[in-house]
Amino acid sequence: MESEAAEAWISGYLACNPEYTSAAPLEGGVSNYVYRLTRADGSSVILKHAEPHAIHDENWAMDTKRVKYEHAALSSISKALLSSAAAREANVEVPSAIAYDADKYNLILSDCGAATKDLHTAFPSLTPAQRVDTGRRLGLWLASLHHCNAIDKATFYADETRDRQGMDQRIDLLSAGLPAGGTPDEKAAFVALLEPFAAAAIQRSSRCVVHGDFWPGNVLVGPPHEKDDAAQDLLAVIDWEGVGLGTGALDVGAMAAEAWLLCHFHRESARASVVEPEDFGMLEAFLGSYLEAAGQVEEAFVEQAVVQFAINLSVGRGGKQLMRPVKGLGCEIVELVMGKKEDDWKRGMLALGWGTEAWRDWFAGQ
Repeated sequence: MESEAAEAWISGYLACNPEYTSAAPLEGGVSNYVYRLTRADGSSVILKHAEPHAIHDENWAMDTKRVKYEHAALSSISKALLSSAAAREANVEVPSAIAYDADKYNLILSDCGAATKDLHTAFPSLTPAQRVDTGRRLGLWLASLHHCNAIDKATFYADETRDRQGMDQRIDLLSAGLPAGGTPDEKAAFVALLEPFAAAAIQRSSRCVVHGDFWPGNVLVGPPHEKDDAAQDLLAVIDWEGVGLGTGALDVGAMAAEAWLLCHFHRESARASVVEPEDFGMLEAFLGSYLEAAGQVEEAFVEQAVVQFAINLSVGRGGKQLMRPVKGLGCEIVELVMGKKEDDWKRGMLALGWGTEAWRDWFAGQ
């Protein structure tokens, strides 16, 4: 829908649903039309509406089943995670699914609050202690999601075609980060190098529920609900349309890369010439708490997480001049991992901030 059509659509929605007095569009995503709907008593909910294409590009086809996936996830995950001590300690919210219209592709969700900001936006304003606490809580929560036996995995739709397409897109984006001047044969060889990773990433034998788009843009931060000085800042994980069954390493690698990019470019903007211990505190806290809560992880898991880390480095959100060396770094990491040059990639990952005590011990023990 063009902007005028979108305005007409939401006006029609309000006319058919008089319990809502106003609708404010929320920006940030490319997939869905998202509005904050307000009732006469001042309370609010979030409305997601899916069209069979991206918001700003009708030629970019997108399956409307994405809201079906999200509804399935949000209908079960919050309750299931109540059984996890680590999830309760993390105190990370997940929106509740209030209503779902499968025919009109409309999903009504609970509202985390107008005072929230996504972590990507809020990061510069957080103190070093808040960044570490945020990373720690997200790591605990993610490990709880990946290892929660109370989640009914039968409610999550197996969609191998979607997963394969998503993986192919990741690989295409990563190969675009190859140094300029690379020959078609070199690019083809690089893509072939990644095929074992792609095949392993979409296999479902592990039967783990993954978020599928776990990055700071899908984490909300805000003031605590309680007025108590000891209350934790609000953290919430949103946008569950990529949810599915697969390897949790993809979630770990994606968030680790985006946390690294946030820390790296924050230092660049501050023109810091010396790396301070707290500069990568959020990344280290995230990785450390995930490993602590998850327990021992297999080497294949770490390799997959590192490759996903490299992919996200290559498609990260920074200016062209800033991103060029980072894109090259992503490709270099992939070549080391998939080429089985273990000593080289393990040393490299430690240097990039995977150097928490737990992960140092893991690498040393392999």
